[in-house]
Amino acid sequence: MIHVVATLAANPGKRDFILEEFKKMRPATLREDGCIQYEPVVDADGGDKIGPDRFLVIEKWEAPEKLDAHMKSAHLNAFLATVKPALARITVNVLTAA
Repeated sequence: MIHVVATLAANPGKRDFILEEFKKMRPATLREDGCIQYEPVVDADGGDKIGPDRFLVIEKWEAPEKLDAHMKSAHLNAFLATVKPALARITVNVLTAA
């Protein structure tokens, strides 16, 4: 199993726009072969904060090749093209169990 933590940093005031576009794209990703989890998350009460202009995407994939297929998918690339002007940065950490 592959775990992914993607950090999306929006330009100031643009996080809600990016989240709305993400939520439109999410169902297609959840239908992808090998997708176990694909969940956007924002700050909750307590703990350290990621900030008002950021959100994380917590992902689980059955295998690296399933994640590779997702990264090439039309719906992900359409989402990225739509939100590109609103994005400051994306960081993608691909992880495995220790």
